[in-house]
Amino acid sequence: MHLNNMISDGKPHPLWRQTSGLGALLLQDPTNFGASSGKAMTVSDLKKISPCWYPVHAMGYNFIKSNGESAVTIAERLRGLVKGYKKRGFKCNEVIIVTHSMGGLLARALIHPSYGKMLDDKDVKIVTVQHEQCFKKQL
Repeated sequence: MHLNNMISDGKPHPLWRQTSGLGALLLQDPTNFGASSGKAMTVSDLKKISPCWYPVHAMGYNFIKSNGESAVTIAERLRGLVKGYKKRGFKCNEVIIVTHSMGGLLARALIHPSYGKMLDDKDVKIVTVQHEQCFKKQL
């Protein structure tokens, strides 16, 4: 929801201002939150990317099955989603995969030539895989 409402009346939505919310986090020097380099996003950057639409889809899978089998299923779903968006007139050929835990292994299987076969897919480009991992602090 917040990615699809960055700019309102030509100005950053309150959540995207430098003093609060996401803006306070993202519109700052990336080294402040652990990056080794990079530049802070600007309001001008937000205005450039705000006309894009950023849908989010959650895709569950049967974790009891092999990651190879699940990758085939998820690849079919991704191709179907992209095809559906294109059919409705959207420019859609790139996806970002966000995973957690075993989903990271599934993402690797998605691009494997024997399973999901999405590495050089002609219709869907996986732009990046973002893997989120939770670490528990030991007492």
